[in-house]
Amino acid sequence: MDAVRRGYIYLVSFVSLQAVAWAVIALLRDLLTQDIGWSIQSRALQLAIIVVGLPIYLVHWLWAQRLAGREPAERRATLRHLYLYGRWPASLAFCRQRQWPA
Repeated sequence: MDAVRRGYIYLVSFVSLQAVAWAVIALLRDLLTQDIGWSIQSRALQLAIIVVGLPIYLVHWLWAQRLAGREPAERRATLRHLYLYGRWPASLAFCRQRQWPA
């Protein structure tokens, strides 16, 4: 059961962090380059993703940190190390595949 809980926590943390990161990037890109022609709806969508995704990420990440602080086995878990060392390369790999409007 611990593996299922651990997998859930890290999967939700990863997905919500990715959503928030890409929403921030898209919103900043929209605000800094006005010639793309993004609409008010796209700005509202990016803000909504940030407002909803950031608390979800924080709750799950703080939950994972609290579990790691209480249980030594959690700090040594392979999935935790995979998440901690794999989230940035995975983000960069996704970045290379992302197609931005010209």
